[in-house]
Amino acid sequence: MNARLESLARERQALVDRSALCRMQLRREAFALRNAVTWKRTAIATAKAPVVRALAWSVALSFLGVGRTTRVLAFASRAFLVLRIARATLGYASERFKS
Repeated sequence: MNARLESLARERQALVDRSALCRMQLRREAFALRNAVTWKRTAIATAKAPVVRALAWSVALSFLGVGRTTRVLAFASRAFLVLRIARATLGYASERFKS
């Protein structure tokens, strides 16, 4: 009976040691994960998520209305187009003056 109790005690100690090791590994991995995740990267990833874009579009439609939202979107797309044309023009002009 004494050998059986010693065997059970060894198994129990092995399980306790394995449990401590697993907890230590989990703590180390949680620390590494905490350091890998920054607010900036989280915000960028959230903004790129299709669900967030759909939600933002729905909120814009509900607050501003369909007509006003389409006008704002049309203005933004025109402003973006003008900006791209201006950047292309400046790039072309700077290349011509370099040579």
